[in-house]
Amino acid sequence: MIKKLRSKFIVIAMCSVAAVLLVLLGAINILNYNRIVSDADALLDTLAENGGWFVPRDIPGPGFDREEREGETPAAPPDDLKDLDFKPGPGMTVETPYESRFFSVSFDRDGGIGAVSVDRIAAVDSDEARAMAEEVMASGSTRGFDGDYRYVRTETDGGSMVIFLDCRNNLTNSRSFLWASIGVSLIGLAAVFVLVFFISKRAIRPVAESYEKQKVFITDAGHELKTPLTIIDANAEVLELENGENEWTAAIHHQVRRLTELTENLVTLSRMEEETPRQGMTDFSLSDAVTESVEPFLIPAETQGKRFECDVAPNVTLCGEERSIRRMIGLLCDNAVKYASDGGVIKVSLKNPGKPVITFSNPADGLEKGNYDRLFERFYRADSSRSSEKSGCGIGLSVVKAIAESHRAKVSAASPDGKIIVFTITF
Repeated sequence: MIKKLRSKFIVIAMCSVAAVLLVLLGAINILNYNRIVSDADALLDTLAENGGWFVPRDIPGPGFDREEREGETPAAPPDDLKDLDFKPGPGMTVETPYESRFFSVSFDRDGGIGAVSVDRIAAVDSDEARAMAEEVMASGSTRGFDGDYRYVRTETDGGSMVIFLDCRNNLTNSRSFLWASIGVSLIGLAAVFVLVFFISKRAIRPVAESYEKQKVFITDAGHELKTPLTIIDANAEVLELENGENEWTAAIHHQVRRLTELTENLVTLSRMEEETPRQGMTDFSLSDAVTESVEPFLIPAETQGKRFECDVAPNVTLCGEERSIRRMIGLLCDNAVKYASDGGVIKVSLKNPGKPVITFSNPADGLEKGNYDRLFERFYRADSSRSSEKSGCGIGLSVVKAIAESHRAKVSAASPDGKIIVFTITF
């Protein structure tokens, strides 16, 4: 149990740190990417407003491909960019015209390509620019990315224009930052794991000490109670020999048996939850264990107008502690006999579809919708209004769960229709 508690502590701590890092890194990288997109859009909007350049132009170039204007020298941007009357917008500086790499393609109203400007970029030629622009026009989108190029489509007096801005450097830096942040985060998580792993032992030490003291107390108390209970039971028998049986001695025997059962169950729970590997694991016939464990309850069930129906697959074996398994089956039988409805049928089955599965089902009164796994909690009594009519202390199913988990089995409770309770143990 202490190992499980420590493991849960480590898992919760690591998941919490990982969640915080994920939120922080996600927010930082998303904001970084959005900043790149917003800056690119602001620059593209400036270019679109000025016909594909940084300032308004009354001359046609740049924007006409030299290949299409043979014999003419198309107007080009000034050799000295300092002559531009450029006013930086949001996210821009006076260096922006020098740093930016862009190209544009114009279309007439019929969709034909009218002009191609690739003067401000070296990585794209006229043919590539035409192909990229035609893809944008065919897609119908007005903004987006084509690889590492951010584009905008704008309407002009003569038709439309698609302007592409090279964002390769910014996107590369963004990706590098993303991978670097992931790497640093993984290193940080590893460092936190090492710290938490060593600190967790000290953190849960008070709980571990308290739990160990509790186990020792339960075990010692169980042994100490056996002697006075035995003496009380023996004295009651002596009184019966001298004065005959009466309601007082019968009540004494009943309460002694109840306390003895409670003590044995508490000691069993304490032993089941020990962290040391259980001894005495051997291969045995689970089919025989189920059949023989049910037999002692057949007559008590009949006296209460209830009956058992057993469907036990033959030759099913299990590696485990046979005594504990038989005790677990006996507790489930006892629980079924106590709480089955009058005249009800208690069905016990053992199947082996790859793994042994034991199922107990019986009709029960007063079943409420909810989490039936609460039945395995210590001292939980679902039928509180009738608890005084039933023997037991509400700890039997807790022992069932402890025995099942010590054999790495899964135990569950369910009610398919609100009238029948089903306990299933899957090994």
